[in-house]
Amino acid sequence: MINHNFDNARHIWSRIIKSEDDKPYSFDIEIQNQLLNLFHVGPYYYYIFNCGTADFELVDTKAEEVMGYPLDCISPGFLFV
Repeated sequence: MINHNFDNARHIWSRIIKSEDDKPYSFDIEIQNQLLNLFHVGPYYYYIFNCGTADFELVDTKAEEVMGYPLDCISPGFLFV
């Protein structure tokens, strides 16, 4: 099944990443978790999305509980369906 919306988004993301600053970003995931626990009401999950590959670098295991789908099914393409 072809998902044109996802293909269009992937094209836009590939243009966004073209920059001269290729410094890697870093952050402490535990600090992020503490902030999410403080400010979110109800169940949540997080993911790290890589615009260059149009894929998730990491998906929180809580995504399975929140979305009701197995973790290995959750992908950017899946979310666009």
